[in-house]
This record gives sequence, structure tokens and C-alpha cells, in this order.
Amino acid sequence: MFNLAFDDGDHQLYSVLNVVDVKNEKYYIELCRVGEIRDYNETSLYVEENLFTCFHKSYDKLKTKLTREWKFQYDIKDVLLKSILNQ
Repeated sequence: MFNLAFDDGDHQLYSVLNVVDVKNEKYYIELCRVGEIRDYNETSLYVEENLFTCFHKSYDKLKTKLTREWKFQYDIKDVLLKSILNQ
């Protein structure tokens, strides 16, 4: 009878260890998934921020040219700039 109890204890220990292994694997997979999402988002945000900065500089240059060089009236300049922003 002692051997049966011992075998049952080994089986329970193996089951517990197996559950721990499965949980650890699940957590590892989840950490990898979250890390990939974070890396993608950081890269995307970096690119988007650079594009926005370039757009903002170009927009400001155009705004200045419309007023100073091309001497557009305020109403026309405003319509043109708003149409650029809407696109």
C-alpha cells in the first residue's frame, strides 16, 4: 500500500509541475506578444511623429509664402490652408 500512495504522490507532484510549466509557457508567450506589440507601436509612433514634423514644417512654409511672397488675401489663404488640413 505504501508504494501505491508513493506512486500517487509522484503523479500529483508531476501534475502540479506540469501545470506550472504550462502556466510559465503561457506567460512567456504573452510577454513575447506584448513585446512585439510594444516594438511595433514604438516604431510606428516614431515614423508618424517624424512625418507629422515634416508636414508641420511644410505647412508653416506654405502659410508664410501665401502671406508674404504671394500676398494672398486672408480669406483665400484661410480656405487654402483649411483644405490642405482636411485632406
